Amino acid sequence: MFCVDCGKEIPDGETCDNCNPKAEATISEPKMPSDTATMADEITIALHRNKAFVWQGLIALILYYVGFYIVGLIANLVFLSQAKKTSIIINENPPGFTFLKVIFWLHFTLPVILGIIFVIGYLNSN
Repeated sequence: MFCVDCGKEIPDGETCDNCNPKAEATISEPKMPSDTATMADEITIALHRNKAFVWQGLIALILYYVGFYIVGLIANLVFLSQAKKTSIIINENPPGFTFLKVIFWLHFTLPVILGIIFVIGYLNSN
């Protein structure tokens, strides 16, 4: 093994007395750069950090009212799926993710729950 600072050969498990008594002995072989998967992951994370889903949320909201309801629902689900994938990649919610969830909640989940409540109420009244 060799000292990192001065390059002096040192027996295994000992420290370099020439440079610094606390310096650790390490192998002097050049370190290879990390694998390309790590670099690709960093690039992917950097690209996904710039994604925002606010405009997609507005498009889905418009499609609920201007277009057919089902078109808005499908668009909302597609955008919500993309936002979820981005959220998993960057380990935080991207801008507009909560907006898409609120739109989905207000236009699909809440009406379904209220419909079930009304149907149960109607069936119990008879």
